[in-house]
Amino acid sequence: MCTNPSTRPPTGPGTKLSNRPSTKLSTKLSTKLSTKLSAKPSTKPGTRPGTRQSASLDTSEGAGAGSGAPATRTAKPAILIQEDLSRNFGFLLNDVARLMRTTYDRRVREQGLTRSQWWVLTHLFRSDGVTQTELAEILEVEKPTLGRLVDRLEAKGWVCRQHDARDRRVWRVFLGPDAEPVMRQMREIAAGLRSDALSGLSALEREAFVDTLIKVKANLSRLPGVERRKGSQAAARAATVRQRDA
Repeated sequence: MCTNPSTRPPTGPGTKLSNRPSTKLSTKLSTKLSTKLSAKPSTKPGTRPGTRQSASLDTSEGAGAGSGAPATRTAKPAILIQEDLSRNFGFLLNDVARLMRTTYDRRVREQGLTRSQWWVLTHLFRSDGVTQTELAEILEVEKPTLGRLVDRLEAKGWVCRQHDARDRRVWRVFLGPDAEPVMRQMREIAAGLRSDALSGLSALEREAFVDTLIKVKANLSRLPGVERRKGSQAAARAATVRQRDA
């Protein structure tokens, strides 16, 4: 609807406008809008909106060549620590132990033994009479898992459990009366594997190699956190002696 010309506000030259607040408001809105537009990140062709790109990816040695723009240098990745791991004795020990374990596992499997079975029997051959909790810590398995495994070995007559003489709540695990034949086979296979592993070494080199490993083990045994393991092995030997004397 058109307004009456007599009611329109004067717009001639020299006429003062009475709508100054609206002028200030429009000025503020235009300022905010221009600020947002200038702060909005620009996207390059082939890139998705909202994708942030590092400046090091957009610059190169020859950037601006022929256009008068100064060349920028590409950011290089940080240099990693260089180390000859082929001579690192920690990696070597781990590799040797893994190879011996997998080879032994393959050879005893022909005798019908699983890794978990020969693993328990071997540790009992070394420390007969350890507690079931200590055995679980040595094998790095949960106690319920070891309990089920010991149950199966006990059913075969390969291990037996007895209460500790000083603490009836503690179970100690021993090699059973029927374990001798299977242990004899396991020790023969282990001797053959050691012979294969040390082939090409003279008797003096073998003795020096074992002496070096003993020194390394002694150094590590003096570190904090291993005294309890040494005490548990001594207690296991004492328990074995008490069982034999009983």
